[in-house]
Amino acid sequence: MSFYEESSIIITPNAYKAGTLYAVVPTSGAADMDVTRATAATRVDESGLVNYAEVLGGELAPPASDITQWDQSSSVTQSGTSFIISTGGYIFENIPLITSGTGKWVIEGSGDIKYRTNTADAYVTVTLPATVYPAFGTPNSRIQLSNSSGSDVTVDNISVKQVDRDNVPRIDYTGGGCPHILAEPQRTNLFPYSEDFTNGAWSKTNATVALSSELSPDGTLNAYKVTATDTNQPRVEDGIPTVAVNTTYTFSFFAKKGNTSFVAASRFSGGQSAIFNLDTGAIVSSTTDDVSITALDNEWFKVSITQEVLSADGYNIWKINLTNGTSSSAGVIGEYVHIYGAQLEEGSYPTSYIPTSGATVTRNQDQFTRDGIGSLINSTEGVLFVEMATLTSVVPLNNWLTITDGTNSNSVGIVFETTGTTTARIESGGVNQAYISKSGDYSIYRKLAFKWKVNDFAFWIDGVEVGSDTGGITFSADTLNSLQLTYGSGGNYTNGKIKQLQVYPTALSDSELTSLTTP
Repeated sequence: MSFYEESSIIITPNAYKAGTLYAVVPTSGAADMDVTRATAATRVDESGLVNYAEVLGGELAPPASDITQWDQSSSVTQSGTSFIISTGGYIFENIPLITSGTGKWVIEGSGDIKYRTNTADAYVTVTLPATVYPAFGTPNSRIQLSNSSGSDVTVDNISVKQVDRDNVPRIDYTGGGCPHILAEPQRTNLFPYSEDFTNGAWSKTNATVALSSELSPDGTLNAYKVTATDTNQPRVEDGIPTVAVNTTYTFSFFAKKGNTSFVAASRFSGGQSAIFNLDTGAIVSSTTDDVSITALDNEWFKVSITQEVLSADGYNIWKINLTNGTSSSAGVIGEYVHIYGAQLEEGSYPTSYIPTSGATVTRNQDQFTRDGIGSLINSTEGVLFVEMATLTSVVPLNNWLTITDGTNSNSVGIVFETTGTTTARIESGGVNQAYISKSGDYSIYRKLAFKWKVNDFAFWIDGVEVGSDTGGITFSADTLNSLQLTYGSGGNYTNGKIKQLQVYPTALSDSELTSLTTP
């Protein structure tokens, strides 16, 4: 039998539902991770698109194949599995099971149709086929379709489902290939209009803005084309009323080449700037090292620039500049790029996109825990293994991954520290029994394993034993009963990209630890 089969817990980017990430082992569900965030959050899906992590509920609408289940006017007839709605006609249905929140409504057919979800709502017109995400009201919401197009409209395959976005684990495919579990800190997008660059919140200087014909990173036609009308700093810009002095901000947006490959990001006054090549994915020039460019699908890139604001100078403005590729303040008349999804957040690195449409929006901390699993953990000996990368090379707060009894006094943990080191640590009865550290860049994927056993502790990284300790105790039987991506009593959450997490109930041999951790 392979030693991999000895694992008592295996967590991977696997199946999920709202509030739960399913464990691969055990199959009973005993180790399924509880997921808490209480807000929606985006990720890059398997198609390379930026969208919300969401879960669909069961079908709530009656089938379009049975007109008798719908209330309708006399101007509605049935043809096979389709409704034919004449001018002035309508169909509607009350749905008593739906809860308030967001729904997914898919309507196939041809022609223009008006829909609304509650009797008091204004109608919204869409061209079929269409997928819409309306906000439903209280239970007993009405879904209604009405035809005022002047010609018959054929409707079929009506589907209405509740959409859950809060507490949904994020299986993220950034970079392509195999996915990872994405865990991020709380962040707020301080721009109230992250996508609508025509809004007055975005000033235009020597540049025009219009809807783009290019699909945006979310796969719809909601990106914008920004075109230079003068050579002197052509740009769009937005700001926030005040900044916190001695606070670090990160500005990011998505960009795609147009008839030029260059775009720049900068802060208005005393700020840093960077020029990006949207053809090669290169950072052309920068006044700071705190910049990034990440490729998405369909030739889109996410670019970012980070700066600590040292004084309240009143110029709390961040800019998207068209550039000639040499100077961030000089453009070329008629050149354009496509932009989408601007974000300004407090923090030393960019996080996943937080859409806004009129107000700032906060995405809460991703939290992963599982209590009551003492039967899957051997308190006297074992191995804690994780394959992951941190979100930045130097974490702003210690990031803990622990097996505990729910307190800080009894825990086995791997800690990504603010010093740039990672530590394997065991604390029993409030006393450190082993503390083994190794410096390095953990923002690239590493395989880490911490073995614990009385007088036999070892820390393995990428196939190498980086340290050991031959003195110390563990715990009495049945002490440890919780697996957490945090410190024992909470806080100092693990923020990173996790490919696999395992717990072994025995202290593996050196050869087994070599095999387990070798990239």
